Amino acid sequence: MPRVPTLAAALILVGAWLRLYDLTAMEFKGDEQEGLALAMRLLSDHPWSSSLPFPTHGMVSSNAGVHNPPLYTWLIAALWAPTQDPVAVARLIALVNVLCLYPLWLWARRHMDESRALVTLALCAVSPFAVIFSRKIWPVDLLLPGVLALLWGIEWVRGPRPWRGVVLLLLAALVAGQLHLSAPIAMALLPIAFVIQSIADRRQGKPGLHFPRPSAWEWVALAIAIGVNLFFWLPYVSYFLGLPPGTLDDRPRLDVVRPFLLRKVEAQVIPFDLFYFFEPHRDEFLKSALRSAFYYASVVLGAPLYVYGLWRWARSPLSLPVLGLWWAGVIAVFAVARIPAFPWYPLILAPLPAVLAAGAFDAPFRRAWLKLALSGWRLAYVAAMLGLTIVTGAWLTGRGGAAGDYGVGYGIKAAQAAAVLARLKSVAPNQVHDSGELPASDQNPALTCRPLPIEVNWIVNSIDPSHPDIPPTLRLCDIWLEQGGHLVYRWRVRFE
Repeated sequence: MPRVPTLAAALILVGAWLRLYDLTAMEFKGDEQEGLALAMRLLSDHPWSSSLPFPTHGMVSSNAGVHNPPLYTWLIAALWAPTQDPVAVARLIALVNVLCLYPLWLWARRHMDESRALVTLALCAVSPFAVIFSRKIWPVDLLLPGVLALLWGIEWVRGPRPWRGVVLLLLAALVAGQLHLSAPIAMALLPIAFVIQSIADRRQGKPGLHFPRPSAWEWVALAIAIGVNLFFWLPYVSYFLGLPPGTLDDRPRLDVVRPFLLRKVEAQVIPFDLFYFFEPHRDEFLKSALRSAFYYASVVLGAPLYVYGLWRWARSPLSLPVLGLWWAGVIAVFAVARIPAFPWYPLILAPLPAVLAAGAFDAPFRRAWLKLALSGWRLAYVAAMLGLTIVTGAWLTGRGGAAGDYGVGYGIKAAQAAAVLARLKSVAPNQVHDSGELPASDQNPALTCRPLPIEVNWIVNSIDPSHPDIPPTLRLCDIWLEQGGHLVYRWRVRFE
């Protein structure tokens, strides 16, 4: 395929466009503002040049009473310092994810033929889940560099540069482990996968792992990787050990032992989990014939690819050395430990959803027509997923968000913050075009009023730190209102 590099470049450009398009519509809720607030506090405290302590932990996690490790705070501080703007920070996060697509494609080419490697790249570039989890200010949106370090670390440990692979695995343990609390459990299983793979290699007459004496540069790289890990992990371990007894007793658990993490992988190949982001507006999304067509096409085309990919993986897990075993082990441990999984948990196993659909575990085909038919099916699936991502993104950005987990986008939250400042300063509000703000003359009785969300408060403070105090009677009132057969978001800031 002489045009492979051109096709790969085109897919990466498409992935970049999907991630960078209208970032003012990005998700922005309490978690996003908390990450920015902690980063700004770190920059303000500058513990590297003051007597203030380094942070021992970061944002609150989904486990009750437990905070995440501190690395994410440092990363967001590094992105905030030169930009001072949430949209610019999200843009840099999106660019980091775009830059990861090229080395991901290079890795895929080492384990698949050119067509399947391109399908793997395409799905990582255009899947709605890959795009949504790479364009907001959230820890898992920065997980892909850690995944890449893991993939290439495994490659190099098994190749002629094993110590460089160890360095990458140490960095993977840092990035993945600190950005997702379930990742340390997964990383602990990696040595077991290496041992099993080594035994299988020796039985097949292949050379096992060999670690020659590190070069001077490798010693330096190992020392740096170990030092950075200690810098971020030791404070967090001290924080973790200081938690009150019984803190983890209330952690979420499933009622039954089942491979729920595998079900989340399934729900990305067959994109059922798309509605996780806006379940209350599922029917509204499917009203459009075009959106409905792309969604159901992705489901119909993805279902057999998932079943076939799962079957091939079960028959030949060693087709992807170490990874095939490791992924299966992580899913098994999650099931036995009854750990619940959410749509972002498959990111720990990336790019598993993509390689299952792309056929990384395929056996050689004896009949050329069968291979050609399967390749055509996969291309149709990629086209359907691309269309689904485009129409979903256009729908979310066009209406400023959705009810449910996605919520209202940053641009509208910024307009609400500007309206708050206008009320505090008793000036006429400067209505932002298409922000959905209701004029004062429109007295809609169906509005739901509540205290200002914490993220709107944060934006108010970032716009004008010296603003007048916000009285407790100031409320944000909003509603999703049907207009012209479609739901639109309308809101008003008022005193009660």
